[in-house]
Amino acid sequence: MTGYDWSRFPVVVDAGAEEVPEMVRRALGVLEDLLLATNHGCTFTLADGPLVDGDVATSVTALLPAGCRVDVLSLAEAWTPLVRSALPARFIPSELASHDVPMGVVRALADWTEALLGLIWPESAPSWTVEVECPGWYEGSYLDVAVLAGDRMWLLHLGVSD
Repeated sequence: MTGYDWSRFPVVVDAGAEEVPEMVRRALGVLEDLLLATNHGCTFTLADGPLVDGDVATSVTALLPAGCRVDVLSLAEAWTPLVRSALPARFIPSELASHDVPMGVVRALADWTEALLGLIWPESAPSWTVEVECPGWYEGSYLDVAVLAGDRMWLLHLGVSD
């Protein structure tokens, strides 16, 4: 499936705007399951909410777990290369890396997720990487990407606990 243009897949083409976020959430959940290994658990989430008082940091903080807040927002050129470079490469457990068939499924699902995100986030949508300050545990390693699409603030959290 390498190189397949998932944005042309009929279910993506026919998906309504209200259906796509839930499709992304389901795809992220399956990716979590596929990348699960001993001492390696992924947490992939997609949250959204309104832009609060025109302030990105306040809006993103509202999407974070209770007690956590935005520490640093770094403007990104585009969200696509951030997601493409992280999924799945940044989260592959060593036990899975040498297996061609499972890795093919993981890569295809990551491409599928990116195609779905492209339906809710234009390539030109303002995007940021987010560093989080949290009094307790957040993640061992993570990439948080905030995207402003229209009047909605989105937060894609890609984290791993090891």
